[in-house]
Amino acid sequence: MAAMSEELKVLNDKVMRYLREMDLNFEVRGDFYRLEKGSTAVILHPCQWGDDKTFLKVLGIVLSKVAKGGNEAMFEEFSEINNKGIIGKIYWEASSDDPNIGAIYYEHCLLGEFLDFEEFKSALLITAFASDELDDKLQAKYGGERYSD
Repeated sequence: MAAMSEELKVLNDKVMRYLREMDLNFEVRGDFYRLEKGSTAVILHPCQWGDDKTFLKVLGIVLSKVAKGGNEAMFEEFSEINNKGIIGKIYWEASSDDPNIGAIYYEHCLLGEFLDFEEFKSALLITAFASDELDDKLQAKYGGERYSD
């Protein structure tokens, strides 16, 4: 495992400080943080970008075990959601075990060097609320399992 850069250490410290400042229940899982909201979970993953840049991936787990076949309409719906949204994107990603089954995620990335508390808080809350709202709506149309199922 490669050593963590100083920039990534700074971002990790900032994420930890902001989570504590928000007084949220979270779990550290290896190199990411996990929080639960309603029937979903949000992953905060500090990442290295190039030699000296970082970004924070804010990833909402909307649904898992969603079939691609027969659900082609979901991709058009995702385009509509992405076109209307101010931050974040929604997408389906194939499972590494079966390319016909995948998960739906709601994601937003923030630049690590410029990350401030208000931006962090907004991205986290929007991702959490959007994922929690979308999981029921999309499950009714396309199947799959919510994080809490």
